[in-house]
Amino acid sequence: MVKKYCRITIKNQIHVFILNTCKIKTKLTLIVKKFTIVKSKSYAKQTGRSLSAIVKNYLDKITQ
Repeated sequence: MVKKYCRITIKNQIHVFILNTCKIKTKLTLIVKKFTIVKSKSYAKQTGRSLSAIVKNYLDKITQ
């Protein structure tokens, strides 16, 4: 989550709202060996999480 200004234009008038958090979702394509995908999905299922959530949490940790 990112703290930032979000600007919304309505009928040629600009309204600026300060939001505590703005979530911007973007797709990410990875090239990974089939075996790694199968094992990763199995791990995700065993831990009750999605593979996307695991990757997101990892990326959040290494970019802090």
